[in-house]
Amino acid sequence: MTTEQQTRKPEKKANHYVHNDVLLPIIIDFRKRRDQAIAEGKPEPPMPNEIGKAILDIANGLAKRFNFRDYSYIDEMIGAGIRDCIGGVYSFNYEKYDKPYSYFNRICWWAFVGVIKEEKQEHAERTKLMLDPTVVGFDTLDADSDMNISRQELQDFFYNGK
Repeated sequence: MTTEQQTRKPEKKANHYVHNDVLLPIIIDFRKRRDQAIAEGKPEPPMPNEIGKAILDIANGLAKRFNFRDYSYIDEMIGAGIRDCIGGVYSFNYEKYDKPYSYFNRICWWAFVGVIKEEKQEHAERTKLMLDPTVVGFDTLDADSDMNISRQELQDFFYNGK
């Protein structure tokens, strides 16, 4: 056995779940059929399942990335990514670009970031309301709840860590 054989690492099989060379012709065909149907006044054809599956795979794959996987509202992020990608199918410029995976991945990325910003802002507003002594909505809990925490105890917990 030579030293070259000893130091060579075995090749890893790529784990690509969406292939540009497969997805691009499907998008082009769908968009041409859609444009033709609109020009003829016919109803739009349904989006092919392959495009939907690719969008689902991209959104779920991106959700597993370390940037996003630990959020409790990951389902909302995935849903926003899918919603935005479906809209992006109609605006993808297949004459100029040939990488739909990158296009949809970037759409999902920004949809995820948008959901994180919205959730962060909503959390800040809820916390501000909860700690505001003039708001009475957080003074009482449901009648079924056995937890009775006074506003002072709540403020002590948040501000003083008691």
